[in-house]
Amino acid sequence: MRRRQIILSLLLYIAAAAYFVYANSASAKDGKAHIRDWEEVFNMAALDSNGRKNLDELWNFSQKIIDDPDYNALKSRFEWLSFNAGEHRFFFHWGFNTNPERFRPLQKFIDKRLDAYVSKTNMPPKEAETFKKSQYKEFFNYITKKIQPDRNRRLINTIIKTTGIPRTRGYAGAVATIIHDIHLLGDYSTSATDALPDISDIQRDLLDNGFARLLAGSGADVTLSDIRSAFRAAQNNINSRRAEILIQETGRFLPEILNNNFGSDVLKRKGIFVKISDNN
Repeated sequence: MRRRQIILSLLLYIAAAAYFVYANSASAKDGKAHIRDWEEVFNMAALDSNGRKNLDELWNFSQKIIDDPDYNALKSRFEWLSFNAGEHRFFFHWGFNTNPERFRPLQKFIDKRLDAYVSKTNMPPKEAETFKKSQYKEFFNYITKKIQPDRNRRLINTIIKTTGIPRTRGYAGAVATIIHDIHLLGDYSTSATDALPDISDIQRDLLDNGFARLLAGSGADVTLSDIRSAFRAAQNNINSRRAEILIQETGRFLPEILNNNFGSDVLKRKGIFVKISDNN
């Protein structure tokens, strides 16, 4: 009897663990998976140990800057702010170029948190409205004028430091844009997409703020029209499949552009080269 109970308990534990893994894989994509997406899309490899160090730093920092909202710093400044599992996507998942004040998922999230706080503290209605308005304004001022510019600047500086790709013509900003957008498209492979930008906005951002800037002055045979046509062909798919195709198509065009712009000198000095396949 005792043995049967032990076996039953073990089976229940295994089933619960399996469900936990399934549930989390459905609602989240881990950092290693995002880094794999970037490695496949950029197709950059190390020439030497310095190149390996640079690429590791680039991908690890990119992952941290997007997925780590620094809960403690935010909570210490805004006592009404709280997070549940997976809600990090309401922060810094608006992309590299979007003004956080215009990011509707974040607006809704902050409204809900403020409503919950004033309800819990039983504030009188007038006082509650004044509090919510002042805190809403203070929060978005802080995020928009301090945190977002600081994070964008740190990512651009890391791109310049690790790859040598310069600010000139907005090149480093274009790379930062693509890093952000590929992460967001990767998150569309999960079930928790309410906190993400509309996929059409991500596609537009990739084209206008990513590829268009990189193609300025480029000697690559690829044109923005080529990329736009390939992206347009993905639009009739469900979002998860559409995101997958956009990632694949970005990886089809991007390496050639990077190689033509920076491969022979800029990246090489950082111990990096771009792998060009027959499909590019």
